[in-house]
Amino acid sequence: SLQSSVFSLQSSVYSLQSSVYSLQSTVFSLQFTVFSLQFTVFSLRSTVYGLQSTVYSLRSTVFGLQSSVYSLRSTVYSLQSSVYSLRSTVYSLQSTVYSFQSSVFGLRSTVFSLQSTVFGLRSSVYSLQSTVFSLQSTVFGLRSSVYSLRSTVYGLQSTVFGLQSTVYSLQSTVFSLRSYSPCPSENPSSPLKV
Repeated sequence: SLQSSVFSLQSSVYSLQSSVYSLQSTVFSLQFTVFSLQFTVFSLRSTVYGLQSTVYSLRSTVFGLQSSVYSLRSTVYSLQSSVYSLRSTVYSLQSTVYSFQSSVFGLRSTVFSLQSTVFGLRSSVYSLQSTVFSLQSTVFGLRSSVYSLRSTVYGLQSTVFGLQSTVYSLQSTVFSLRSYSPCPSENPSSPLKV
């Protein structure tokens, strides 16, 4: 009976030792899994921080480009009033940027959206700059035409004044000649009496 108890206890010990080995293996596997997940979390945090920095940088770029767009619009409107109030419609491209800090995919989508917005705003800036240069060239050409026409007007005015002086001189001459012409009763062929 005692041997039977010993055998039973030994069997229990072997079973418990087997369970201990199995649990130790499970613990080791779980520790490795925890370490792997911690490394993954650290890597994802680094990725999230990098993407957040990119988002902030792109937001700053968008704000700067929007300021440039507003400034160029003001310049375009000023030049349009100088060129016979020419109309030009400029549509503002606005994009709402949402930050998804809990999702790397969301942050990447935000980055792509902001990059697209930056590209659109840069295109607007280049287009507005081209419009400004074109309007400035038009203003310069119109001013040159104005200066040329003013010179022509001044020249024509001088010619008119000269012709008027000539007319006045000729009228004075005609008047003088009429005042010195012989009387109707006298013979026109006779010499003048002194």
